[in-house]
Amino acid sequence: MNGLTAFKNKIFKYGIMASAIVELASIPFLGFDVQFLYGLALGTAIAIVNFNLMAFTFHLVLERRNASLAFIGYLVRLAVYGAGFLASLQVGMISALGTAIGYLTLKLAMFYLHGLKSEFSKGRIVRDEPIELQPKKHWYDFKENEELDN
Repeated sequence: MNGLTAFKNKIFKYGIMASAIVELASIPFLGFDVQFLYGLALGTAIAIVNFNLMAFTFHLVLERRNASLAFIGYLVRLAVYGAGFLASLQVGMISALGTAIGYLTLKLAMFYLHGLKSEFSKGRIVRDEPIELQPKKHWYDFKENEELDN
């Protein structure tokens, strides 16, 4: 479980940094708007909570071998997203925009960590497969039809 915790903490750290970058990028357009900052912080916090809820739900599904728990977990996460957005909408439209952008900060962090930075598969050892199971790259790698029939 420690590997998963370190994995999640790295995503959370980069998600919070993405949130700070979004706030700094919004200053020339919105000025220092406290409502936007509130919405962004709320959206990032809800994204972190939902990520933890998703990890907990997947752990329960695998432990109890009950796939219906995944759907229930999805509905709970969807309700948390909706409640957070409605609470932010009560503050103002700019706050709701910040919340929606805050929901995306963890996704940006995951894209950066595992897409652009790509340390995810570094040092990963993949087993060698027999030649018969390796994908064919050229048309001349395939056997002729009469050889397959015999």
